[in-house]
Amino acid sequence: MSSILRKLLIDSDRPASPKSGSGRKIVFDKAQPDITLVTGSISERIEAFMLSIGEPCTVSEIAHGIGSNASRVSSSIKRLREMGKVEGVKVEGCVAEYVLKE
Repeated sequence: MSSILRKLLIDSDRPASPKSGSGRKIVFDKAQPDITLVTGSISERIEAFMLSIGEPCTVSEIAHGIGSNASRVSSSIKRLREMGKVEGVKVEGCVAEYVLKE
């Protein structure tokens, strides 16, 4: 039995990198973010990320943290601000940062 598994898992001719396509890619040999940051709605993922770091963060930091793109995060942040869950922190000459309302 171990020879079959070895042949399938280790000795097989696999490509060096996975083919690109739609959907999320899971790579097992690298550190993965917390499951709450990669599952659920975009708003839930943003809130979970902001709660986990506990300090103001930019749109690009959030996008990187949840594995999304900045434009999608930006539009979701706008909705969360309208709902009163997130507030903006703007310092003159700096990129806008956002924090969860308590």
